[in-house]
Amino acid sequence: MCKDQGRTGRARIGVKDKTGEERAAPQPQEDRVHGSYRRAREHGRTPERGGQQVSQTSRFKYLGSVIAREGGAEEDVKARTASGWLKWRATFGVLCDPRMPRWLKGKVYCSVVRPALLYGSECWTTTKKDEQRMKTTEMRMLRWMCGLTRLDRVRNEVVRRMVGVAEITGKMQEGRLRWFGHVTRRPEDYIGNITQKIEVEGRRPRGWPKKRWSDTVAEVLRAVAATPRDAHD
Repeated sequence: MCKDQGRTGRARIGVKDKTGEERAAPQPQEDRVHGSYRRAREHGRTPERGGQQVSQTSRFKYLGSVIAREGGAEEDVKARTASGWLKWRATFGVLCDPRMPRWLKGKVYCSVVRPALLYGSECWTTTKKDEQRMKTTEMRMLRWMCGLTRLDRVRNEVVRRMVGVAEITGKMQEGRLRWFGHVTRRPEDYIGNITQKIEVEGRRPRGWPKKRWSDTVAEVLRAVAATPRDAHD
């Protein structure tokens, strides 16, 4: 421990060269990489690391969720629907077997396919377009499970009752409220509560402000006639 403290002290004070003059200690590799990346971005050049150019991207995946530069949940919704279709095709032999009872198909769907569709939806800032995309994807699956098409002119509510599956947007609201209550009941120094109180300095760009996660939660609370205090009950 003393050796570590000594190294830290020398790093802060600096080292002396052969002439006896004190110079700054060398920066860690991580700080040098971040500094060079920032300077390259400021001058409009492509950042480099180890002599190789660092590619820039407008979207990336973190812990299974897709994060886009523009914000919002559109890219993540597209990725979740694609993942849901993969799970649906993996259980195609059960979900589309006419010999299987429909209630059992609904159980398999809710256990295998729906979790893939709703993964990470607790943190989504969804729009009407995103919710409509999720509802359309689910109804295509349910109609296919029941052997129905749009030409049969069977209402969506009837199809859901056939397989015993609730609307997916309602499940999204339940998950969002569950996560909101989990974060609210944590201590004040919890990172989730701290980030909700951060105020960004500067002026907003012109136009309609982007929808935030807190705005989505407020809409759900108004829909169920609840308040943030109810999360502590």
